Amino acid sequence: MKTNFEEAKSRIKLCRSKNSKSLNLSGLGLNPGELIDLMPSIKKASSLEKLDLSKNEIFALPDEIGGLGDLKLKSLNLSDNGLTYIPSGIKNLKRLESLDVSKNSLENVPKEMVRLPKLEELYISGNKLKEIPAGISKLENLKKLKARDNLITTIPNEITLLSNLKDLGLGDNHISSFPSSIGNLTKLKVLDLDSNGINELPSSFRKLVNLEHLYLMENNLKEISEDIGRFTKLEYLDLGKNELSALPEGMKNLTRLQTLDISDNEIERIPSRIIRGLTNLETLMASGNALETLSADIGRLTKLKELYLSENALVALPEEIGRLSKLKSLYVNHNELTELPEQIKGLTNLKKADFSFNELTYLPPQIGKCTNLEMLNMTNNSLTAIPEHIGFCKKLKQLSFYNNKIEVLPPQIGLLTKVKELMLSDNRLTNLPLQLTLLKNLNVLSLGGNSIPTEQINALRTHFQQDPIVLSNLMATEENKDHRGILATIFKENSDHLYDRIQSLDLGTFKDAHGSDISTKEVIFSFLEGVPVLSKGPNLFIAPAKEVLNELLSPDRSSDALKDLLQQIAVTEGDCSTPIKSFLIQKAVSMQQRNPDAFPQFDLMITREAVEATINQKLGGLLTSDSEKIEQVQALANSIFLKGAEKNESNMILIKGERERLPSKTENLEYGFELVNRDLADEFAKVFCKTGADGKALKRDGSYFLDPEKLIESKEAYYANSLGIVTERERRVNNFAGAMQEALMEHDHLLSCFDKPDVLEFLDANRLKDGIRNALRGVEDSKVENEFNKYLAQKQSQVATLAEKYKETPDQQPTASTSTASRDVPDLQRMGDSRVERRSDMREGQPEERRHRSERHGGHSERRRHHSERHEGATESRTHHSERHGERSERRVRRSDREDGTSRSHVRRH
Repeated sequence: MKTNFEEAKSRIKLCRSKNSKSLNLSGLGLNPGELIDLMPSIKKASSLEKLDLSKNEIFALPDEIGGLGDLKLKSLNLSDNGLTYIPSGIKNLKRLESLDVSKNSLENVPKEMVRLPKLEELYISGNKLKEIPAGISKLENLKKLKARDNLITTIPNEITLLSNLKDLGLGDNHISSFPSSIGNLTKLKVLDLDSNGINELPSSFRKLVNLEHLYLMENNLKEISEDIGRFTKLEYLDLGKNELSALPEGMKNLTRLQTLDISDNEIERIPSRIIRGLTNLETLMASGNALETLSADIGRLTKLKELYLSENALVALPEEIGRLSKLKSLYVNHNELTELPEQIKGLTNLKKADFSFNELTYLPPQIGKCTNLEMLNMTNNSLTAIPEHIGFCKKLKQLSFYNNKIEVLPPQIGLLTKVKELMLSDNRLTNLPLQLTLLKNLNVLSLGGNSIPTEQINALRTHFQQDPIVLSNLMATEENKDHRGILATIFKENSDHLYDRIQSLDLGTFKDAHGSDISTKEVIFSFLEGVPVLSKGPNLFIAPAKEVLNELLSPDRSSDALKDLLQQIAVTEGDCSTPIKSFLIQKAVSMQQRNPDAFPQFDLMITREAVEATINQKLGGLLTSDSEKIEQVQALANSIFLKGAEKNESNMILIKGERERLPSKTENLEYGFELVNRDLADEFAKVFCKTGADGKALKRDGSYFLDPEKLIESKEAYYANSLGIVTERERRVNNFAGAMQEALMEHDHLLSCFDKPDVLEFLDANRLKDGIRNALRGVEDSKVENEFNKYLAQKQSQVATLAEKYKETPDQQPTASTSTASRDVPDLQRMGDSRVERRSDMREGQPEERRHRSERHGGHSERRRHHSERHEGATESRTHHSERHGERSERRVRRSDREDGTSRSHVRRH
């Protein structure tokens, strides 16, 4: 297999032989020394116009880069490298039209960069810049300037001299004011100023009449001038997360507007005149305001496809809403609705509807006319029945009636054969229709908190015996928390005695995952409810659950030991059962350590636990908030282990290859898969699937290919790091790292050679370990020792050669032949950590929410707190999924996609 350096040489050779205009060396892990070695070959690519060196490790750009000035080079991409400065040689690239140095660690824009006379596009986002130099005005041909996500506090007056500028991105900085001459940028079409500290817009702003996209989200704006009406070419306007209490009437003139975001303000009404003027509007985001009514003129927005009205104070929807025949998404959750108009029958293209957390007592039968519905959320209302007309909504995949007052399910529920998630917990059901068994695509069925007879639950168990996913999520309860039944499944006998023992046990109270006090009995019963006792085939959780319960009910254990164990269990109990399942797997691991032969099925569980640990270690920076992180990790693991994951429409990580399977540890399958974006999927595939010479995961017909060796390595590392069990190969990995450290200590002057790229790989323990793992991957056990010794000798020889090469004292000035633009090279560990952190924060597609100013909304959020108190006690996390993945999710994605000058106005939300 070719090394990345050899792959780079191969690509250059191919580029030269075909006289190609483009050369892609992105993501090859090239360091400064390797780039210097490649430079002579690159210079011979006489037709080269576009060079991509992004996503490498070129933290110090060599002066030799200026030697490319003899080429026809028009585009140079140096993004995501860890660059701390740009050498003066950059000024020699006179033909350059596009320069991308975003996602680095630059603290200033060098004067040489503004001496590129033909430059039209400059990308400097994601650095540590505190200012834009006044010399920027010299770039007379500049059309696009992207400087998002820096530390910029002021905008120089000179920027307004860029008369050809069409796209200016200054979002996510610390800007509070503008030069008064900002209006001189009359050719501007895109202006991104979101996530700053802007209090008001200058009067000259009114001159920017050619604007098509304007982003002002997350500032301190209290009002918008009537001059906004002059921007008649606007197609996208984002005013979300400010302090607006009213909208200017001038907005009625924005007849070309397609997307309007006014969410998270303090707006009490949207004037009818404005609504009537927005004739081309396709998306309206108005969640998180103080709206009490919605104008009947909303029905005039006949092109509207998405409408978000969550977290307001709406008591009704106008009948005219039924005229929105193109509407696909309607979110009105967390309001005060008492009824839905019958005219919703006109929403024939509606796919997603969320009416959760309202005061609805009746779902009109006209809902059956919404035949394209795929998701309907009626959670936390006061419904007493589900209309039989629901059976006409045959495209439904997610259906939630959690926490209502429903007494009977209509038999027509069996017509919804595409439903994957059916949430019916906490109602008043006493009987289940036989037609439930027709739901052949069901993944999740939640029935907890009802009074369903045990025999009906057992009948469902029998029917769904072919589907372990449903079984592992079917909550068996007496009222449906059948603790006796779960005990009988785990222990087979004496379950009544054990039940009575639990009832009598009282060792005080314990803190659950939310910090609430729960009794001894509640800890144990909640634990029982989280044990998936219904899985098909060899159950992976019963044995560890049995051991835990035996420990709890043992008369021989001390009171203190029991309290410690109860507290360990209590902190796993919250809104979902995933932590309990993880706790059981850890117990299974402990059991296998004591007796590996007694529990062979646990080996697969350990492998999955290792995969999850590896995900958290290597991909942690790409995961989102704590509340979503668990589900992301489970979704990634499910893509490997879950039977049928390859056929799940929401799963973008399709993996081929033989392997044993496990049931999901989480109930939220669809939700978890939808949290995985393309960047996270690609990085995950690199870690566990087969990769090519370029380091990227191999992919064919949309599928990756599982690499069993990587699973083994993951498990061995997990054994060593988490369990203290070191396998033979992992022992060799550690021995290798130790031997290399000894080799370096023999030539300790190398330890200071941070400016020598060929030495760097030996100073990084993780790179050394990955190197030996790669060398031993796929090697037969009988040949491991020989390969290990050969690789060790090779690396020790390289260290000796380097020691001779750099035998001068570390503080001696490097010669021209060995220098690799080592000026101001930062501390190695700090440099490495910052690069990882930066890439984690800024990888495309990831949220960039660094400075949310939610505290600004303290005043009007009191109303929302009061509103949410109406639903206090509802804790099931699934009920919040649509809220979490509503318009806020789109805004995060939209922000990170804005670097190309457009906005992803068509991103769809959960």
